[in-house]
Amino acid sequence: MLPQIIETDKQEGINFSFRDKIGSTFDSHCLLYYAKQQDNGEKKQNDLINILFRNYFEQEQDLSDHQVLIKAAEQVGFNSDETKEFLQSDQYKKRSSI
Repeated sequence: MLPQIIETDKQEGINFSFRDKIGSTFDSHCLLYYAKQQDNGEKKQNDLINILFRNYFEQEQDLSDHQVLIKAAEQVGFNSDETKEFLQSDQYKKRSSI
């Protein structure tokens, strides 16, 4: 079944690549919540989701790595220092843990 999914997705322009290590995505979910609270938040959140999916599913990047998250946030217009500060804070962690 998995080979069929991979082939179908390739035809759609999605190049899945699966890694052995699976890290926590908690901070990426916090970052997505944060993105939605910003100006033009829904668009920024959707753009960030697409970048994070591509980073994780196609490029085998570790979404528990804050550098990966900061770089993704920069691609949607966030300031890297502010993103780093946010990720190191507890600002949304209580709200995001459902």
